[in-house]
Amino acid sequence: MSSLEYRALTQVEAESAPEFNTRLFSGFWKSYDFESGALDSLRILDLGSVQSSSIDFFSDYSCYLTIADAIKKLTEIDIACELEDKVLRERVETHLMFESQPYDIILVWDCLNHLSPAVFPLVYEKLLQACHKKSHMHGFLYTSEMHYSRPGQFYILADDKMACYQNQSPLIRSRPMNSMMLMNKMPGFTLDRSVLIRNGMQEFILRRQ
Repeated sequence: MSSLEYRALTQVEAESAPEFNTRLFSGFWKSYDFESGALDSLRILDLGSVQSSSIDFFSDYSCYLTIADAIKKLTEIDIACELEDKVLRERVETHLMFESQPYDIILVWDCLNHLSPAVFPLVYEKLLQACHKKSHMHGFLYTSEMHYSRPGQFYILADDKMACYQNQSPLIRSRPMNSMMLMNKMPGFTLDRSVLIRNGMQEFILRRQ
């Protein structure tokens, strides 16, 4: 095994750690003035599945939370069937039908790493529509060429700590997407902040322009 492969596998193993610190989310979340009572209820869109810990976290604040449970479904759309553009769009939109947009915050977790080239622009289009001019998006990018073939299931423990259930999917090798590549694929958003965290992922916050 080469040194490069060893480092990549080490990073993947680190990603299975149940808890990790999220400095960017913590600073971002604390920037909201919840205590004054002047802040209207934040509208939050969580693309992931229902997680009781995340619900408990947001219930302590003035938030309106929408849980889309869409990540697994979006990443499993079978593009090998060579679906017509209209059918593919309809299939994506079925999983991204929101009643409470625009949202102030969108949590995409590691979803953007797992979308196929055909599905990514359709998801991006729907997320762009779900934002207003000051909306923010929070998520994670893989930095290793070796990563899990399926998205993880993340949840919030505190404003500075999140966790992910151990990912049992097979490892695959693919070119990781850095924040600059992400910006090129998502016009209308700008990179607010990004940082490499200890589990080998890159935490990022995007802002709607």
